[in-house]
Amino acid sequence: MRKLMIASAMFLSACAGLPPSASTVAGLPVVTYPDQPPAGAFVYKLPGGQPLRANASIQGTLLAKGDEKTLEVTLPHDLFVYKRWVSEDRQNWVYWSQMMDIRIGIAMPSDEHPKDGEMRLVLNRK
Repeated sequence: MRKLMIASAMFLSACAGLPPSASTVAGLPVVTYPDQPPAGAFVYKLPGGQPLRANASIQGTLLAKGDEKTLEVTLPHDLFVYKRWVSEDRQNWVYWSQMMDIRIGIAMPSDEHPKDGEMRLVLNRK
């Protein structure tokens, strides 16, 4: 399984291609979260210091009742997103996986985890 994950990461990195040039994105409209974007290409600005909402949901046929919650997080500074590219200054763009490491953990109540279940999403800067 680990080999599959490493191979997938290498494949995704290879698919990244060349970053967009500053001149390519300079002419695009900047839409600040949570505003709705216009039709066509745009740069999405995630503003630092302001709440970003994320919906968490547990659903499925195993459950008699699912649940959903909205979480709020904040970034320390602005982050610009264009397709799968990210930038802190709208000049230098990197593929998202070059800037951040994303880890997801899930634990269900069991003999190995005899307490409440948990879902954890960890976003670290590389």
